[in-house]
Amino acid sequence: LEECDNDSAQDGLLNGTYDVILFVSEDVRPLIDFDDLVKAPAYCLLPKLHPLALQSSVSMAEIAGEPLVVLNRPVASAYYRSLFDIQGQDISIAAYANSTEMVRSFVSAGHGCAILNMQPLTLTSYSGLDVVGLPISDSLPNLTLAIAYDKSRPRRLVQHFVGACHN
Repeated sequence: LEECDNDSAQDGLLNGTYDVILFVSEDVRPLIDFDDLVKAPAYCLLPKLHPLALQSSVSMAEIAGEPLVVLNRPVASAYYRSLFDIQGQDISIAAYANSTEMVRSFVSAGHGCAILNMQPLTLTSYSGLDVVGLPISDSLPNLTLAIAYDKSRPRRLVQHFVGACHN
């Protein structure tokens, strides 16, 4: 198992490095055959003690008024930027981080808020501080998590992995 960015995952599948990939399918290469697994809506991540964390949801306008910690992955950062472009909002970037848990740790420490799509079951970040994930009240496009593999001749192990992902 290996974690990498969307482009590297797709390259690896096409060149035979990987038998199967889990990736965001919004920027998929034409030669990759894939199945959608999860439609992941955007949500706002806030420090537990942030005033907005007491609300039941937040708007993009409210988020734009806060410093942002941005997940700096090729597809993700462009997606998050587009959410503000759709709304015509200017933003202030507090930090870029290249992993979701780094984003959660920065946010939990009070360095800003973030927009993410996959919400872990735990509210505690690696730093030991808590975060709150709130729905965004604006209508926004989802990100889609997908699985891709060579469907013409998958090995038995790949078939089992794909089956488990679909369940």
